[in-house]
Amino acid sequence: MFNHLPAQTLRNPRWDGLRCLRCDARLDAQDAPQGCPDCAHTGFPSTMVCDYGDHRSAISQPYSNPVSLGEGNTPCVALACTLRNSHRTPLYAKLESANPTGSHKDRMASYGVTHALALGKRKVIAASSGNAGLATAAYAAAAGLASEIVVTPSCPPIYRALMLEHGATITDATDALARWGVVNMRVCEDPSLYALTNYLRPAVGSPPVTIEAYKRIAYELVQELGAQEIGQLFVPTARGDLLLGLYLGFQALQSAGQIKSLPKLIAVEPFARLSAVQTGADYRSEFAGTTQQFSTSGATVTYQSLAALQRTGGHAIVVEDSRALAARAMLAKHGWSVELCAAAAYAAYADHRAPTHGASVVIFTSHGSRDVLSITSR
Repeated sequence: MFNHLPAQTLRNPRWDGLRCLRCDARLDAQDAPQGCPDCAHTGFPSTMVCDYGDHRSAISQPYSNPVSLGEGNTPCVALACTLRNSHRTPLYAKLESANPTGSHKDRMASYGVTHALALGKRKVIAASSGNAGLATAAYAAAAGLASEIVVTPSCPPIYRALMLEHGATITDATDALARWGVVNMRVCEDPSLYALTNYLRPAVGSPPVTIEAYKRIAYELVQELGAQEIGQLFVPTARGDLLLGLYLGFQALQSAGQIKSLPKLIAVEPFARLSAVQTGADYRSEFAGTTQQFSTSGATVTYQSLAALQRTGGHAIVVEDSRALAARAMLAKHGWSVELCAAAAYAAYADHRAPTHGASVVIFTSHGSRDVLSITSR
């Protein structure tokens, strides 16, 4: 028997529509997993974001009291261990591994599952390399919804076991891009199904409601660091949902007068994708590359990633596996266990040459205990 949306969960009455990140087109408040229809028609796919009109709340959200396992309010800690050049600015880590299933994806799953319930859906589906699938399976179980996770053969066995333990159905696809075709087919076949992740080529990003959940990280960081200004954030990035959510959160805080300026967002990737786009490549292209950083693998980028960097004065940095592995080993010697793409973000901070001001923050997206392949490769 499926649960109903909890009585205390209310839709925000100020959420009055969606706005295109690229062309500013407006839609009524609805689901827009395929992004802006106007931009799609012209061949330049773009994300829609939730619009709250002129309301200047610090962090407006689409729902109050969503389905929850206790996600959020993760620790922000000073990092005593250093790599070269790390004396330049105070350095903090946001420990998203402290979320219930161990990654930042719990925030996304909380809002996505809540929205699925509000739409009357009976099942959720996600294409995942691991973290998003586990979060989706857990939160669907908490809400009484069925779940299907589409993975590739490279998905670590521990993730598969945990997804199955939460009652999810696992479907294998040949590669990362093929996953989206499976999700697209499932959504077309079954109107009771809701997709929590992107399933389009070129990629758009996850549904607008799910990205809203990441805005809370910006609010938490400002609260945790108090009067200390945040100068830059190093963010492991694939399709850029987290990157966009951080930008929207800091933008809302600036509009509300709670911060003076937007921190620079630095996207950290395992091979050239966004960095290639910033030097002239088409963001709709597919970029070849292999990596052990499975959480940020994949051949595509999104307009939302590019916009988040441009609007904060940030840029993308490539950290290859060898450098990420060295950073991970060094962090482990100081007691920190993080997934490989999070270690890459730490390495990017250490190697960063551009002058900056204020504190630096590295997003530790997940714990290292489930990143078995990069551990055994040593």
